[in-house]
Amino acid sequence: MRLAIEKESERFRSIPNKADHHGLFMSGCALFRLQTSFSTARFLLRQHYWIELACIEKLIFEQICWSYNVRHLQGSKLYAVSPTSAVKAFKNLYPDAGIIYGLLNDIAHISPRRSKDYLDLSDTKAPGVFMVSAKQTAKCAFLLLVLVDMFQVCSEYVYRDYHKRFLYTVRGKDGGLRLKAKRKTQTAIQRFQPRLKRIESDEDDADVPF
Repeated sequence: MRLAIEKESERFRSIPNKADHHGLFMSGCALFRLQTSFSTARFLLRQHYWIELACIEKLIFEQICWSYNVRHLQGSKLYAVSPTSAVKAFKNLYPDAGIIYGLLNDIAHISPRRSKDYLDLSDTKAPGVFMVSAKQTAKCAFLLLVLVDMFQVCSEYVYRDYHKRFLYTVRGKDGGLRLKAKRKTQTAIQRFQPRLKRIESDEDDADVPF
């Protein structure tokens, strides 16, 4: 995952003679700085801190959507776009964006409805709290793979006027971009899905390897 993000970042940073366009510049800067966010997500993933991981993933998701939205904007129009309001438009390029955002919000927002996921009620006199969970982290690991895919797709959209070769998107007859059906990131997502289903069906939440 780390190499995929770094490789794509270097790919668009090495493009010569990019247009002096405010939106393009800001989109690229936002995508480039997400390397740090992805690195933080990997650390939380290894520690099984699933709620904190979901929060970082939500930030990554919103930043990707924002980069997509401001690509063509300049001046005050660019500053008027907030990350949380940019999700709807990104669905034009990535149809599952709304579903992914809903899942991230559901995990990241601690609520009484989700208390069963992190409360240990085996001792009724002194209930505890699960700080980590391999089983819950598995879903976040799957969502992180999806975010890598989104990052690559968004990057190609932002720099579509400069790429000669497209790895994650294809041009339609109208000249617009759409998702490429066979792409490395999508293959990784599909490989992980059966593992996720096995983990989620396991009743043991403490030591589930993933």
